[in-house]
Amino acid sequence: MLEWRSLRRYVSLTAFLLIVVCTVFVIKQNRKVIRIQRDILEIKALLSKPGMPQQQPLVNIEGIEFDMNDNPVLGSEYARLILVEFTDYQ
Repeated sequence: MLEWRSLRRYVSLTAFLLIVVCTVFVIKQNRKVIRIQRDILEIKALLSKPGMPQQQPLVNIEGIEFDMNDNPVLGSEYARLILVEFTDYQ
């Protein structure tokens, strides 16, 4: 049978090990966050370099009508937003 002192040491050691494991976990998570932040900064730097293609200005297509004929359509014809995808599978 365990003595009170032995049990107390065992509980203290278990609590200490739990704190160590939690600390290691938090450190690993922080490292992941730091890596993600560095990646974001690198991407922003690459996108801001001269010579990178800039976003084209938006074209006003208000009032333009598309004849959909027998092409597949999803959703209501009275939707507030209509997305049209032009693809070429050749």
